[in-house]
Amino acid sequence: MNDELRAQAGEILHHYGEVHQQEKAIEEMAELITAIKHGDRDNYVEELADVQVMIEQLFQALSFEEQQKFIVTIHNKINRQLRRIEGGDNNESTDT
Repeated sequence: MNDELRAQAGEILHHYGEVHQQEKAIEEMAELITAIKHGDRDNYVEELADVQVMIEQLFQALSFEEQQKFIVTIHNKINRQLRRIEGGDNNESTDT
């Protein structure tokens, strides 16, 4: 997501407020789950985009400290999974 889209997502967040957008995020995630389960690739792409927009808004609603923790947590989870893969763990990951 580029800076312009981030700024626009922030405008949406500020207009509706964090609590409303949290509820909207839940709705969009449910729609993504449905699209995945039905195997509808076009709908999957659309719902994935909706969820990405919502995640950006929820991220912007975090404090600076929370944003930093979020970023560190992402790095830690990816690195942990890569270590599992390098260690020969070929099982599906359900807990990144």
